[in-house]
Amino acid sequence: MAQQGWQKVTIASAPKAKINAFLSAAEEEADALVVFLNGLMLPARGWQAVLDGVTDRERFSTRRLHALAYDRFGQGESDPDPEGGHTADVVVRQLRELLEQVALPAFFPGRSSIDECPIILVSNSIGGATTRLYAAAYPLARIEAVLFLDSIIASTDFVSIFSPAVEPEEEREDLAKAREVVQRIFHPSVPNAEKFDRTTLAGLLPLDDGPPLPSKPFVTVVGHDFDVFARDSEEKLGTPVAITDKYMNRRWNEYNVGLTKLTTPDRARGPIIAQGADHFIQRARPDLVVDELAKLCARITSLA
Repeated sequence: MAQQGWQKVTIASAPKAKINAFLSAAEEEADALVVFLNGLMLPARGWQAVLDGVTDRERFSTRRLHALAYDRFGQGESDPDPEGGHTADVVVRQLRELLEQVALPAFFPGRSSIDECPIILVSNSIGGATTRLYAAAYPLARIEAVLFLDSIIASTDFVSIFSPAVEPEEEREDLAKAREVVQRIFHPSVPNAEKFDRTTLAGLLPLDDGPPLPSKPFVTVVGHDFDVFARDSEEKLGTPVAITDKYMNRRWNEYNVGLTKLTTPDRARGPIIAQGADHFIQRARPDLVVDELAKLCARITSLA
């Protein structure tokens, strides 16, 4: 059984490379394992306040949860990827290894397969794409619930969001500047410190609302505060609030609506707006994340 805290673990495909991971204490087998999937910019320790809430036994007394958070290779406190980088499909395979080789013996020692174990996936940003791809790659996985926190718009290059078919004359200059900024910073072809190759994402996940998640889990979708995001974009990127609202925020909300359709209507909730939160909802509003996770657990328990 696992000892609670941050520790270094390995997987068989990269035995010499250390992965920084948080494992909750596991004195007994869990009712479910909550797996936290990071975005690109905020590493695993960004979940700490949420982890503290999830491991509060009084708050989650009706459903015993264990938690796993980790930095992908090249991110946070994990070693660089021994292969020099990774695509989304490699990230999914490495997640599978982590669950089979670390989580299964730590949290479910009596089970023979990770697919027998109830899992809740909580993701931010590009972690949302990982969630969808993991579910598609392992359709027998017992994914009970999914909590998307400002999931990446996997199907876009971001530049096209600011490229309307007809540009209003008064917006032309601002749109051109917005395209230049996102091309330089956010386009999938732009390298990142983790060496996560994002160029395959749009081909892997071309639709907002499909394919459906095979296990038909409960799904809650949470998005950033539009006003906070627009102000941040103006301050940090120089994109006017009105342009961010009209184009980026609107497209992101459409995407979030699509995510609610990845399960059956009776199991979907959202999109919910995380008031006061920027893109990193787990850091800005850990209280909301813990609360929504508790609601998901209550819905799961109601079926038992």
